Amino acid sequence: MLAYHLDETVDAASRNRKFIDRSVTWIVSHFDLAPGARVADFGCGPGLYAERLAREGLFVTGIDFSDNSIRYARETAAARGLEIEYIHADYLDFETDQCYDPIMLIMCDFCALSPSSVLFCWANFTPCLLTAD
Repeated sequence: MLAYHLDETVDAASRNRKFIDRSVTWIVSHFDLAPGARVADFGCGPGLYAERLAREGLFVTGIDFSDNSIRYARETAAARGLEIEYIHADYLDFETDQCYDPIMLIMCDFCALSPSSVLFCWANFTPCLLTAD
């Protein structure tokens, strides 16, 4: 699976670099994310979005169940001097007291979840979202 994430000629697991760059620009703008904002990237894979978000000055937590993807993401972030927290876990089992400005699910994960998993996500992670005062 990691090979598909990293292959920019195939949109099976991740989008190409240009698409990801445009997406991150839109996310930062749309959610008015200033440096220091906290972002959770559920299903982060090898950290392609997380790295770009970290370069915007955001604190990023990436969660993925693939040990290979998380290992790659950690090694790549360290080599590039990016401080990104990567957690090897299924985001449906993820528990935290941390609040996030947005929580992202990229590449159709949300639409692939069962109705009970969608309800679980809303019930468990809505309290983790920061709201404007």
